[in-house]
Amino acid sequence: MELIFAPAECSVIVSPTWNVGVAMPVTAKLSKKVYEKLGHDVVNELVDWLNQVDASYRTGFRDLFEAQFARLDAKLEQVKGELRAEIAGAKADTIRWNFLFWIGTLGTVVALVKLG
Repeated sequence: MELIFAPAECSVIVSPTWNVGVAMPVTAKLSKKVYEKLGHDVVNELVDWLNQVDASYRTGFRDLFEAQFARLDAKLEQVKGELRAEIAGAKADTIRWNFLFWIGTLGTVVALVKLG
């Protein structure tokens, strides 16, 4: 089977962020038989249509991912706030118990000194 390389009008984002990227053309590989049966115009139209479908799915997935990541960020911020409040409460309890421990220890030492 012989393959023909036909340029397609599709871009791929090559960047860690969605909004900034370098567009790169993608090349579709179709067999020579497809071109012979359908003709170059029909195959090129098919490739264009597939690229449009691909672009729409990419946009849909990008929007879905952005929404999901926004929800995740909000949930993480909520959990972070709850943890900070819990840590603050634990710190206050620790200070309270340390104060009671040292007051009790000081009272015991003073009592022992007066007895001795």
